[in-house]
Amino acid sequence: MAYALYKNREFEINGEKGTLNQLKSRFSFINQIDRFNNELAIKNNAFDHKLSNMLIKSSLKRLSDFHPNLIETKFDGTFKFKISFLQRTKILRYFFNFPLDGADAMQKFYNFTVILIIMSFYTMRKILIVRNTVIFVLDNELDIKDKPLKKFVNSFDIKNDKAKLKLFKSNLNTNIIPNLYLTTHQLVKELSFCEIEYLFEEDVLKVKINNKTFNRHIKKDKYYIKSIFVNYISRNYKTINFDQSKPMLNNINDLIT
Repeated sequence: MAYALYKNREFEINGEKGTLNQLKSRFSFINQIDRFNNELAIKNNAFDHKLSNMLIKSSLKRLSDFHPNLIETKFDGTFKFKISFLQRTKILRYFFNFPLDGADAMQKFYNFTVILIIMSFYTMRKILIVRNTVIFVLDNELDIKDKPLKKFVNSFDIKNDKAKLKLFKSNLNTNIIPNLYLTTHQLVKELSFCEIEYLFEEDVLKVKINNKTFNRHIKKDKYYIKSIFVNYISRNYKTINFDQSKPMLNNINDLIT
């Protein structure tokens, strides 16, 4: 059933068209059989990927008029995203060893995608038809050892291709396999590395909440953490300047159109 879904985008159960919920139920049954023998102990997740997704969604809302291919403003003022954000679930963690958090998980997703294409080639003698573009968006920390973008680039041929690496640094995106792309945001404020939070202006980064200020790395009583900062952005996106997010959103838009 899963193979039929991957290949044809639909499958049958007892001669009738099946639904995703029915397929999930069958996977859940398999999961129940040996879940206690295979449970992965993952603790203290910061859910950084979820927070980054929230920042991107906020920037899309603020700049919705410029990106009709990515987001639609409805008559009631709500928004419809035309792109999907990966939801890291326990099912993905269980079956594919896909962590609930951390940009390093993108490497696992990449490895799984490559394996799927290789398997499809040797089983069907052709590449699976790709219908949707998949984009990895990572913080611009290319020159920092052991950071996700650096490790990801080191894992495929771009690290040995100086011209391609130079082009990636210039365009901030590159193609990995047929429908899979890697992109990042630009460096700002003359920094040699840049996390997505750095795209905001200083007055936003220094905003006080309950007499505390935002600090990305230090967890003390006088600072608040990234999740609080992201929630502030989500609530106040209408009044926040997202100009520094435009190059990243333009890249995403160009890659899917």
